[in-house]
Amino acid sequence: MAYYRKYNVKSNAKGYSWSYTVQLGKDPKTGKRVQVTRRGFEKKRS
Repeated sequence: MAYYRKYNVKSNAKGYSWSYTVQLGKDPKTGKRVQVTRRGFEKKRS
């Protein structure tokens, strides 16, 4: 499952950028969730 998030930035004219987070499942050794987040996209979807 993935979700998108808008966050505020001062470095561009719009004043915001987009990030997404993807859940990759559980770590078999620890049992904790594994997530990856990437930031800095101009549009929600390309």
